[in-house]
Amino acid sequence: MRQLEAGSDDPAFFLIASLSAMLYLLIAVTWVAVLFGIAKSEK
Repeated sequence: MRQLEAGSDDPAFFLIASLSAMLYLLIAVTWVAVLFGIAKSEK
């Protein structure tokens, strides 16, 4: 826990964390859009 708190003060660590979070969000949104599109086209 203490290591995480100390690492969060590092700008590089924060940048990597926010970039990976945005990437995961982008992948999730893409998957939802793809699955929604497949479900819509099957009807």
